Amino acid sequence: MTMEHYKSTTELRNNFMSNKVKSQALRVYVGNLNVGDTLIVTSQLQVTNDLSVNVHFACQLIIDDSETGVEEIACLNRYGTLNVTPDMHHYTVRPCAIHTVESAVQNAWVKLIGWSEQGLSIDQGRGQLDVLIDPA
Repeated sequence: MTMEHYKSTTELRNNFMSNKVKSQALRVYVGNLNVGDTLIVTSQLQVTNDLSVNVHFACQLIIDDSETGVEEIACLNRYGTLNVTPDMHHYTVRPCAIHTVESAVQNAWVKLIGWSEQGLSIDQGRGQLDVLIDPA
């Protein structure tokens, strides 16, 4: 079988809200996933700290079965947390993952979600989410 390719380059929001509220930054619909399918996921997102204080930021790649949700069926990658300092101003994250599906998922979405302690801007036109699927 041939690998399937899905891509998104449109950021879904302009910022991450404060108080660690998880929000979608990028998402791509990949349809039904079967046990044994292998996903190869690459992504990129740039955030900007326009505040005069350090801003704690975290993100992760997930599989979800809801277009609008942020509840993971599977976590593909936890990118970790970091402080985006005023001196850094911009920071680019590039989470990636290789994941073998363990439980079938109907109407699956692959998403890059993030959250911050205080507001961070999401730089438009600098994000991408690519998913290659090697069917079982």
